[in-house]
Amino acid sequence: QLMVLPGVKRDEIKTVHTHIHALGQCRKYIRKNGWKGVVAGDTAGAAKMVSEVKDRTMAALSPALAATLYGLDIIEENVEDTDSNVTRFVVLTKSKQWAERTSPDVKMMTTFIFRV
Repeated sequence: QLMVLPGVKRDEIKTVHTHIHALGQCRKYIRKNGWKGVVAGDTAGAAKMVSEVKDRTMAALSPALAATLYGLDIIEENVEDTDSNVTRFVVLTKSKQWAERTSPDVKMMTTFIFRV
């Protein structure tokens, strides 16, 4: 969800702050609107920052709950480039632990990128 300080209009936005994966999932939308994407540590943190800095040119891409928590207005919903975007995170441990699949019919792909 695209969120801003209360009362801010779309034409005031210059930068959109969010997690790097969310930027990637919304890059066409951001580019189409002529905004600059800015990487934040996480999506909720981006919303918190927008609420604290109080710069009317800043927006955040974050879940709706963040707008409620930080007093922001959602001015557009579902702005991802593809409606099937999903970000999953993997936790690596020494012990053998398996996450439950949400559905046996859903195919999953996992990519690991790391440097030693």
